[in-house]
Amino acid sequence: GYEIEYNIGWNGPLVAGINLDVGVIYCDLLKYGKVGASEDVLYNYVKLSHVAVAGFNVQIMVENYTMMKNSAYPGGNLYVVGVTRSDALGKALTLDTSLEAVYDDGTYGYKSGEILRGKVGLSVKVYKNLTGLLQVNHYEPLKVREGYTSNTTISSGLSYQF
Repeated sequence: GYEIEYNIGWNGPLVAGINLDVGVIYCDLLKYGKVGASEDVLYNYVKLSHVAVAGFNVQIMVENYTMMKNSAYPGGNLYVVGVTRSDALGKALTLDTSLEAVYDDGTYGYKSGEILRGKVGLSVKVYKNLTGLLQVNHYEPLKVREGYTSNTTISSGLSYQF
């Protein structure tokens, strides 16, 4: 569906060799037409990463999903361990990839379980602070859970950074 995401966060060195990335993202699902609609989501995350070998980052992350009042779904947490890599393909083009093992404690009403999550993303610097994004995500449950199946999403958008 269509949504606007309002983000605020910080990303930088915590101690030598360890990077901290924290943020809050409000996902405003436009089909409901108002902030605070029952299907909107507040997404919070904390990520620690370390550049390991050959440009690969090892990371651990906690993601929290808080649902709005009257939502049909409960919130929940994802606990993530994975590797990421970002490669410049010229001055304006960047390829981002990741592979992560995820423990879902029951987000969106699913039973808890393990997921393998992968991402391939392409970003294009359009202007000084404006970037175009195209991303493919794949989620694969590591064992069968009621209601949870393999899922692939394709998303695109624009990002403006202040």
